Amino acid sequence: NPDGDSTVPLVYLAAAFAAAGRNLEAASAWQTALIDGSDYPQVYQWLGDALMRERDLGAARTILEEAVGKWPTDPRFTKPLALLYGTFGRGREAVRTLERYISEREDDRDAYYMAVQWIYTVHSEGAVVHGRAEDIKLARAYADRYEKAGGPQLALVKQWVGYLENQGPSK
Repeated sequence: NPDGDSTVPLVYLAAAFAAAGRNLEAASAWQTALIDGSDYPQVYQWLGDALMRERDLGAARTILEEAVGKWPTDPRFTKPLALLYGTFGRGREAVRTLERYISEREDDRDAYYMAVQWIYTVHSEGAVVHGRAEDIKLARAYADRYEKAGGPQLALVKQWVGYLENQGPSK
């Protein structure tokens, strides 16, 4: 029935494609499912994941940005979007998006690591995320949480914080 909602059969078809390792076809079916199923965050998640598996990072970023626009604090979207921003060299956006993720998921040790790393990267390029003092304060807080979580790269995280405290840009 062309007037009926085809979301469920398309999602099922996409899941079958994904299970068979056919991510391009799965992404196409999930994209089509969004026509009537744009109120289902799961469809955005599955589509974004399939696009990332296909290495279509630009399309994945677009889908995740749309999802974050609809569900701004949903960690299903904020962390992968932050990772994509970092991949595209958009450190400020990566940190800001990761901050939203961390506010919802305080148990993610790797997110603290990435946050300090990206703050360090932004500063090493001569820029800031929020402001020098606020960035240092955030980096210290994330480093402390990383340490409390038993992060295995603590020495490196402390080096990044040391750089921020001692040699960062004076902006």
